[in-house]
Amino acid sequence: VNKALEFLLSRGLCEEIKGKITYGNVKTYVDHTSSLVARHHTNWRMKALEKMDTLRSDDLAFTYPTVISEKDFLKLRGQIIQFIEEFKITTEESPSEQLYCLNLDWIKI
Repeated sequence: VNKALEFLLSRGLCEEIKGKITYGNVKTYVDHTSSLVARHHTNWRMKALEKMDTLRSDDLAFTYPTVISEKDFLKLRGQIIQFIEEFKITTEESPSEQLYCLNLDWIKI
């Protein structure tokens, strides 16, 4: 545990304030080209699945299988990418207070 904590502190992922460990202001990101990206997506989706039976009123879960044209799929994909870019800007500027997780898939089945 100490070794893991030392690593987190050294990378700014955690901070020690008045003898207590708290979230740091460094954000993590796994690039889509990384060999670890599939495991990264799986780990966070598993965490979300664990929460499904205990969702709070301010949690948001949305599943919407649909049949649409390729043209509309691409249009919505572009809108989602734009949202993700805005989302990243907001989260990068936000102080570390609470851990939230956004899982988003827009895939052909």
